[in-house]
Amino acid sequence: MGLLVALLWLGPPRNIASAHALLVRSSPAAGAELATAPAAIDLWFSEPLETRFSTAHLVDAEGKQLADQGATVDPTDPTHLTLTLATVPPGVYTVVYHTLSQADGHEWLGSFPLTILNADGTRPAGAQLTSPPATDDSARDALPTPLAILGRWLALMGALLLFGVVALPLFTPTPTTNTSTPHLATAITRSQRLALWVGLLALIGGAWLQVLRQILTLSDQGGLTDLLLRTRTGNLLLGRQLLAILLLLFIWPGLTRSDKGVALRRWLVGTLGVGLLLTFSIGSHAAATVGSGWAILGDFVHLAAAALWLGGLTLLATLFLQLRTEPVESEALALRQMVHRFSTVATLAVYVLLCTGLFSTLVQLQAWELLWSSSYGWLLLAKLALVGVTLAIALLNHRLVRGRATEKSADATPWTATSYRRFTRQLWSEALVGLAIMVVVAVLVQTPIPQLQTTAAAAQPTYFETLLTADDLTIHLQISPNQVGDNRYVAHLYHADNSAIGKVQLVRLSFTHQTAELGQATLELAAQGGGLFSGAGAYQNLAGPWDITLYVRRRGMDDLLTTTTVEVPAPGANTVMPAARDPWQNPIPALSQNVVAIGALLALGVLQLLWYHFTMVDR
Repeated sequence: MGLLVALLWLGPPRNIASAHALLVRSSPAAGAELATAPAAIDLWFSEPLETRFSTAHLVDAEGKQLADQGATVDPTDPTHLTLTLATVPPGVYTVVYHTLSQADGHEWLGSFPLTILNADGTRPAGAQLTSPPATDDSARDALPTPLAILGRWLALMGALLLFGVVALPLFTPTPTTNTSTPHLATAITRSQRLALWVGLLALIGGAWLQVLRQILTLSDQGGLTDLLLRTRTGNLLLGRQLLAILLLLFIWPGLTRSDKGVALRRWLVGTLGVGLLLTFSIGSHAAATVGSGWAILGDFVHLAAAALWLGGLTLLATLFLQLRTEPVESEALALRQMVHRFSTVATLAVYVLLCTGLFSTLVQLQAWELLWSSSYGWLLLAKLALVGVTLAIALLNHRLVRGRATEKSADATPWTATSYRRFTRQLWSEALVGLAIMVVVAVLVQTPIPQLQTTAAAAQPTYFETLLTADDLTIHLQISPNQVGDNRYVAHLYHADNSAIGKVQLVRLSFTHQTAELGQATLELAAQGGGLFSGAGAYQNLAGPWDITLYVRRRGMDDLLTTTTVEVPAPGANTVMPAARDPWQNPIPALSQNVVAIGALLALGVLQLLWYHFTMVDR
């Protein structure tokens, strides 16, 4: 395991797992200053968007929202949102966007600045070209709200309790209807009933708290029906509640009577339990990562192992609470057998937890320093610390139960009233720490995954402007957006003392690429009045350095000629595009596919050896 952790530090993954629909790039770029207002603003995000609950709008310097023609998600590319604008006068603006991720159901609110220059090419009051573009980076480490934490914690605990009931036969070596232990059988049934009802109510209550929170934050984009029926998150939420109710209906008859359908019922209940946990994994951080298929599978196995351990642990604690007093000899032996069996299952579950937890960390974290430089990292460390405390208590319980002999030995250490009470206290201590672990998990799964390199900040504006002097003239030249392909060219001619510049007959731009043999292209700029000349066209169709020569002819005066160099970036060179969405590609780009496969095979091999060891001990 230490070797795999070391491999994480050899190099961070190039693909970014964001776990929220964060801004990747925009056109115009964040912080751009444009000579004319664009007809639309295009935004690309790191995850696919929910169409009805993702929007954008333009806000002026006074905080007023400008009228627009609406924001729409591209049906062919759900990561692409287009805000179609109406008339936008010169000014300093903020593009505000509110997204709901289709992958994990997380909302995000962000913004970036955009400036429309005055007709003469000057900046409106308040515009600062040299300031860095504003992005949503400062809030990317934000923690979820208390309501969000409570809703997710209740839902997770409900699922764990229900799955604990499903998994109870794994550590119940004798039927609960055994006539030699009627009191124990009754206590087990009561514990199962209590766990079923509490689990169902917690899961449903947590689900509707999540709905309430999202309705409060997304009410402007849609209603309750849209949220539940027309979003992936809503469908998973409804499916989760349906599976929980079906679990109750299938399990309950088995608690009240014994019939011939026990095997079939257990198979159906197991399938429903797996489906219930899958609804969490499909809507988790794993769904938003590269290689999401493997990441979801790893998250599901991790959650199933946690449910076996913590769900079973809570059931055992409830069972001991039901018994209250020291059991008779036959019940004590049955209890020791049950706890011993649970200890075996829990040990294997904890091993699986460690392996899948390491896998998830490698998938989601880009570098080791993020463990102590981000909220997500600190939460992960807190979770590991609580797991360590729980394991320490479990070790004490394990030693207390097994004593100096195995569960089947006739000379097993007697379970006295003192040791019974001590074990009950330690069992409840372990269960309560498990509840605290799930609180941390509820925060962790809703906290943005930290990034070494922020996506939106990587999309730097390519807008170009410069001041040129030629004889008596000062020329303010602007090129927007300064990209390969179509651009708009604006030249403002003036004297420093604001005196008349004379009758301008021609303003022409000549374009020459410094390294490619493309010849020379020319563009004559049209007069706009007030010494302002403009034109547009695809005169820079190749990335790299261009020499742009500006020629000015005035009546009765000498012609002027001045040259500047403009660097045109390659398409996509200054942007970080969303990672490929192939669900079965390598989920850990920092490691080769072979290393990941070998690590998985080694983990499975060790699990098989542990299983063989415990099987031999139990014989």
